[in-house]
Amino acid sequence: MRYIALIISVALTVSAQTLWKIGGSSFEGKTQGLLGTALAYMTSPVILLGFGLSGVAALLWTYALAELDFNYVSFISSLSYVFVILVSFFIFKETIPPMRWLGCAFIMVGIVFVLRS
Repeated sequence: MRYIALIISVALTVSAQTLWKIGGSSFEGKTQGLLGTALAYMTSPVILLGFGLSGVAALLWTYALAELDFNYVSFISSLSYVFVILVSFFIFKETIPPMRWLGCAFIMVGIVFVLRS
């Protein structure tokens, strides 16, 4: 269960960030100042759902930390960087520079080394 909790935590973290991007982008240019933007964010169902997912992710990550080595959990959570790049590319149609793809490849190689140790 501890490994499943860790992977779900990573997935929920990326999902929360994706919802924050979607929710925050929907207000672009439609609010007045920092206070107006903050109020808009606090009443956005999409952004609030992101906070909820982030909270569940934090609980699962804490459980994984309690059950597994800190260095292992922290390193495996770097998978979120890879997933964020994939979400950015496939969902938000962002251009990803080649060096970032290379960085993702290095992260994946590192994760393979950690999993084999």
